[in-house]
Amino acid sequence: IPDGVYILHQTLGVRTVDSWNPKDNYGVIGILLVEDEHKIVVALEDSPNNLTWSSEYGLINHPVDFDELENAEPDFNGEYYCQRLDSPNYPAAYYCKTYNKGNRSWYLPSAGELRLIYNHLEEIQNALETVGGQKFVTTWDDGAPCYWSSTEDSATNAWALDTYNVYLDNYYNKVSDCAKVRPVSNFTNNKNLKESFTKKTTTKGRNEIIGQADNLVVDYENIIKGLIKKYGFSNIQKYVLSLSRGAGYKEPPYVRSHEPFTEDKM
Repeated sequence: IPDGVYILHQTLGVRTVDSWNPKDNYGVIGILLVEDEHKIVVALEDSPNNLTWSSEYGLINHPVDFDELENAEPDFNGEYYCQRLDSPNYPAAYYCKTYNKGNRSWYLPSAGELRLIYNHLEEIQNALETVGGQKFVTTWDDGAPCYWSSTEDSATNAWALDTYNVYLDNYYNKVSDCAKVRPVSNFTNNKNLKESFTKKTTTKGRNEIIGQADNLVVDYENIIKGLIKKYGFSNIQKYVLSLSRGAGYKEPPYVRSHEPFTEDKM
């Protein structure tokens, strides 16, 4: 997948923003951001309320202190950090870990992942608006425009992204400060959603199910459900039986097989 910002749909897969049809907004999982080896899915909304980072002071993961700002920006260890933050004692990370969208594993982004998102924020905001998602807050009109990261500075502070002044800051108190939370998911390391890569085909029946595109991520279970919904279970059953018997039953259209290409190979 080339670098850029895309829409990730439960059944239609990865689509460009320019080609998106709003009638397909139902089923959108998130906004896919691709830059070099980094591929993360950004959730469509913030947590309903601002949250604290922790209920008590303490250092959970290796800290990145203020003198290491140059190390905070390339810190992409959010998924790893959140393995040890999967508890109600860590409200911001726990909200992300329990966020349920598209059967993916979500987590609180690290400082570097937040910075990457901000570097492409205009494109991401446009994609969010296109699919009816919630844009990132960048002014004080809707509360403090600050987003927690999972990167710690010390036992008392954690890094957060100020989207108004545009900088990463380690001054936010884990226990007393509240900030916004936006979950992300690692696209290349997700095992829960059945995904693959498929090539374009002109078969009408298949296009009706997964759409026309060169690069798609497909949920096979939903393709089958789509076929059953369109043609009825009995017709699908007759069609399968006709294949085994060599009959010439042609409805529904034959969905040709394709070679899968998993996320791990992207």
